[in-house]
Amino acid sequence: MLQKRTLFTAWTILGLFFFCLSAKAQNPNKKTLGHEELVSWNRITQSQISHDGKWLMYNLNPEEGDPTLIIRDLDKERDFTFERTSKGHFSTDNAYAVFLQSPPQDSLKALRRQKVKEDKLPKDTLVIFELATRNVRKIARVKSYQLPAKWPGWLAYHMEPAVPEKKENESDSTKVAEVKKENKKNGSKLFMLQLGDTSAIELGYVSSYLHADEAPGWLAQSTGDDSLLIAGLYYFAGSGDEWIPVYTDTLAKFGDMALSKQGGQAAFLTHSDTTEAQIPPFEVHYWKPGMNKTTLIADSDSDFVPEEWIVSSNRKPAFSEDGSRLFFGLSPKPVLQDTSLLPEEIVQVEVWHWNDERLYPQQMERLKEDKARSWLAVYHIEDQKAHFLQPEAMDNLLTADEGNARYAVAYDQSPYYKMVSWEGFPSRRDLLLVDLDTGTKTKLAEGVKGSASLSPKGKYAYWFSSQDTIWKGIRLADQAKINWTDNSEDPVFYQEEHDTPSVPWSYGIGAWMENDAAFLLYDRFDIWYVDPAAPGNKRRLTRGREKETSYRYIQLDRDKRFLKADETILLRTFSDTD
Repeated sequence: MLQKRTLFTAWTILGLFFFCLSAKAQNPNKKTLGHEELVSWNRITQSQISHDGKWLMYNLNPEEGDPTLIIRDLDKERDFTFERTSKGHFSTDNAYAVFLQSPPQDSLKALRRQKVKEDKLPKDTLVIFELATRNVRKIARVKSYQLPAKWPGWLAYHMEPAVPEKKENESDSTKVAEVKKENKKNGSKLFMLQLGDTSAIELGYVSSYLHADEAPGWLAQSTGDDSLLIAGLYYFAGSGDEWIPVYTDTLAKFGDMALSKQGGQAAFLTHSDTTEAQIPPFEVHYWKPGMNKTTLIADSDSDFVPEEWIVSSNRKPAFSEDGSRLFFGLSPKPVLQDTSLLPEEIVQVEVWHWNDERLYPQQMERLKEDKARSWLAVYHIEDQKAHFLQPEAMDNLLTADEGNARYAVAYDQSPYYKMVSWEGFPSRRDLLLVDLDTGTKTKLAEGVKGSASLSPKGKYAYWFSSQDTIWKGIRLADQAKINWTDNSEDPVFYQEEHDTPSVPWSYGIGAWMENDAAFLLYDRFDIWYVDPAAPGNKRRLTRGREKETSYRYIQLDRDKRFLKADETILLRTFSDTD
């Protein structure tokens, strides 16, 4: 019977093949799809919806050619099309759509073939589309823009460097003082525009800028104009019509800068070294409106900074969500190569040793990452005290509640580096409890084989333990260890159909409840409600196993960290049978 079925299948396939050939022969005028049709096919990308749900924005991207932006009025089912536009943003008040419109690709390629200089090529145009009136405003030669996602009113746009006009027949007697050139190094004009207004507030020679997340506040670095505008850092509060100087110094060089979420505090990295040292001596400064000058938070001579350590320029300063703490990075002084040697005088040797913590190829793979690595420190703004949180052995440090929680958890993988060679990943690690208020550190667990996380409010550290395939948690307040699942349970919470020679993974955690009161845990099909303090009382919320249908939570808000008890949530389902 098997042989007959195989023979029948073979004849069926052969028959279909000849049928297709015959059909093609009967339709000689039917067009064959080729490269032209392939490259004209559009992909939908960058889709987003306005905050009030009345407008939709998305891109049509062909394989070759210019993208197209579509803005749809969902009430009237009407589309507005803007060519050569790859991405846009809706204003928070649902009044405007803002995007950059690029020159045609074919025109740019033609000009480049003619060897036209980069600064003479056509540049992007900023388009401000008023949704209610359909009015369009265009501003030429815009390099970038920022439209805050959580507060309305202001738009910042950064101009391309101006191209100086060459004047013919200009004699020495008619020459005026040379104006500082705008370029990538010197910066260019930044404008603050209140949407709906026609005039904008200007700051010259800006090299970088940013805005606060949740309330008005802007920060910008300017190289100055060598006369009235002094080089430094400037703040715009979203009210009034001027930029407030935060830190001015003609010799200053700036690193990363940060604003608190509410926009009322600023921090930045700077140095005034003129020796062009390979490793500049960066400092961390703090400022808020009303202060006459900034406060120096940390430099290489600060008491809490270890000897032979420096402020790292590879980690951006960051405020906790409530603005009470400022986090920044420290790193050991790097070993610098002798720059007096010629390339042929530098000896290139690979030293392999059986007792290396990491295999030599792994060392080389991680070399760039290791050179840029930094370790976390914190400054308590009200107390004006700083602590070094993450000694060199710690690989990573997890904070909770957007940096507001008292406790953090650190990894230390160093005792287990070698074991990766025969155990593979996930690698083992020790967990340490770090008190952000005092800087003290306490060992929580040893040899954890899994990636630990912190609950949203920072009450629990937890992980899926791969060596025994159960969920484990530690209550940080009293360091009590709790097994959240048990493989004697039915069902189990590891992957039931895992069929490779490795340990099975979990199905994951869907979400946490408010104040870390509980979390939603997945098995193969269902969602379970688990109290981390009393996991034996877990409850099954869905009934998917009976129908072999899986249920999963859909997180609509990417910034959402927990669910409220009375909240309605959206689930997706998938049937394993049909």
